[in-house]
Amino acid sequence: MPLAEIENSVDEAPALWGPPSLVSTTQRYISPRCTRANGIDWVIWTKSIGNNVSLIYYTFLLNGVWFEQNHLEVHTSSVPAITAHDNEVHLVWRNAEDNKIMWKVCDAEGWSWRTPSAQPNVRTFESPALTSYEGKLYLAWSDGESKSKLAYAWFDGREWSAPQRTDFAINSGPSMAVVGDTLYFAFSADDDGHIGYCALSAGKIQPPKKVDVIAEGGPELASDGEQLWTVWKVKDSASVMVAAGTPTTGLVKKELLSNARTESSPGLWGNPSGLQAVWQDSFTGGIYTATTVNVGTVLNNTVSGRAGPGEFISLSVDKGDTSIWFYSTKADANGTWSVTVDGRLTKGTILSATAAKDLSSRPSDAFVVVLGTYQRGCLFVSYVGETVVMGTAPQAGQIIRGWRSSDGKKVVDYPVPPPIALYEGKDFTAPFLPNMSLAKGDILNLVAQFPNNGTMTPFVSKPEGYSVTWS
Repeated sequence: MPLAEIENSVDEAPALWGPPSLVSTTQRYISPRCTRANGIDWVIWTKSIGNNVSLIYYTFLLNGVWFEQNHLEVHTSSVPAITAHDNEVHLVWRNAEDNKIMWKVCDAEGWSWRTPSAQPNVRTFESPALTSYEGKLYLAWSDGESKSKLAYAWFDGREWSAPQRTDFAINSGPSMAVVGDTLYFAFSADDDGHIGYCALSAGKIQPPKKVDVIAEGGPELASDGEQLWTVWKVKDSASVMVAAGTPTTGLVKKELLSNARTESSPGLWGNPSGLQAVWQDSFTGGIYTATTVNVGTVLNNTVSGRAGPGEFISLSVDKGDTSIWFYSTKADANGTWSVTVDGRLTKGTILSATAAKDLSSRPSDAFVVVLGTYQRGCLFVSYVGETVVMGTAPQAGQIIRGWRSSDGKKVVDYPVPPPIALYEGKDFTAPFLPNMSLAKGDILNLVAQFPNNGTMTPFVSKPEGYSVTWS
């Protein structure tokens, strides 16, 4: 990698999302979901095989790298659910053959899946939900084929409870999350898609409350330990909205997840270290994730990233107060690195990271992130040739820059033309710099960057000869 890419940094904004990170590409997947177990991030999604039947795929982040995706030999007709409980990963889905809710468990390291089992006397025609609450594994579902109602049950480590069926009508599969001693449920409350909430506490479930927010495909819940968060796809739009709040407080801190554009409902997970969103990109069809970290956690003031294994990293921190601080570290065997900086990282702070093979080598060009500024979407590359690259920038006003892996030299430095008439100023055909080319087998590492040394997107790395094919 020609630059030392910055993957994650923390500033004091309560809902500052980092740039998107690619989980899986080349296919059209639907409605991913995510969780974390024993420090390992998991993402699941479905891929249609026809006749309203889909396979369930999964991957996990191991030593900073997404493990090769795999699929389970099961069939589903709805979006599955995943959660961590009792140091294991738990998965439930609607069985395509008989609409029973199936349950499968894996060790947290991802190596051993148990044989799936069906929940007795439980069927659904929507997506089920899972979460961990008061030491038990809770399952929720939409009960009934028409005029469905919310139902739930729990597993105490030995057996499942009898289904607890409510009188609350719901129009989608539910989602669950826990704040304090309260278990919250969210769902589509009517045919229009208005989000409804209800809460379970001290063994009693409260009547649902509907809010004036419409979600397409139903909402997803997560908790950061202090607040309840909701994510949803905006109706008749590719946008993703995130908001904090409970049925009592209402939805506050409502904002677009600016990096996301999707055709299906997004997923959300959280703990006291922050939130993680996951979605299927409506343009590329790939799966992306983004995280945000709360101020005051053990991760505060830590900047992390990726470079070549064993490379020497130099990080400069410019807070705009006439002084620039410098830090150095070394990437581990997997290429990951992190630095804890002095003082508070705030919006506007410029982080610049370079990498070098050894202490006497010339450092790479800098990878730059300006805290609080992120592109509204993902950099998309459609073609890489010997002397040209084509694609779409996340927004207008970007500069496309690229380096080849073979020697780290910059080969692309192309300002995308400004918008005019029907041209949005995002599609580009960028010629290489004079006397520069990409040999067969070499890799182009591309970013889109704001002008004036602004924030860069995460790298998109493609080999010479790469061309998009849809499948």
